[in-house]
Amino acid sequence: MNPLILVVSCIHFQVVLVNSLEISGFVGETVTLPSRANSSGELSRIDWSIFTNSTWIATYQNKKINTQRVPLYGDRLELNITSGDLTIRNLMTEDAMEYNVDLVYADFKDQTNKIKLTVKQRLQVPTAQKIYSALTEMGCLMFLKCSSSDEGATLSWQVNPPSVQTWNFTEGRSSHLFANISNMQDSVQFTCTSSRHTDNRPRVLMQKCDVPDKPAQSRNRSFVLLFFGGVLGGVITVIIIYCFGGKIRNAWQSLTVILCMQEN
Repeated sequence: MNPLILVVSCIHFQVVLVNSLEISGFVGETVTLPSRANSSGELSRIDWSIFTNSTWIATYQNKKINTQRVPLYGDRLELNITSGDLTIRNLMTEDAMEYNVDLVYADFKDQTNKIKLTVKQRLQVPTAQKIYSALTEMGCLMFLKCSSSDEGATLSWQVNPPSVQTWNFTEGRSSHLFANISNMQDSVQFTCTSSRHTDNRPRVLMQKCDVPDKPAQSRNRSFVLLFFGGVLGGVITVIIIYCFGGKIRNAWQSLTVILCMQEN
């Protein structure tokens, strides 16, 4: 009797684990999470999941795509069965988390990758306005203000034509600009830009000097003179204290001693 020969075939699965990747996107925009699949391999199964219990959100199994597994994502997901990449449209802050992708190739090799998604809020366009303009002997003096509602944003000004004399100061989330326009017939372009890292949002104002009535002109001119007088006085005071502070203190002490001697 011929012996019964039992043959057992074992399929070897090779598992490849790749370190996690961090990418970022902006609220309301689109981002693609790369699976980092081997481009030379053919994918037979793709499982995108979230959370530690491996909740599937997008899968490709038995040649069928399913991106409707979790209501949070609705119709916002798109799965590329060739690359394994997952696209998320109309990003929300709730989308910020770690994503897992399990890839199975036609040759039964298995690969697992992790992608950490950060969702940021883009800078808002700053608000800018002309506060007033006043006639001076040198032309027209214009005062503008620019404000940002974003934390950590910096404000800057650009003026065209560049020949316009300007002076600005920034305090907190507001920036003020004084501009002296010699030719009152020209329109001047003022651009206030809010910046944070590589994100920039400009606000453009086209302004032309308005000739106010005489009472308003007088009030504006008085305000300008008072403002610059106050600034100039403060600067001079700081310079005097910085340069002659020691001498002033010594003179005051000497004067105090003399007055005390006279009283005695």
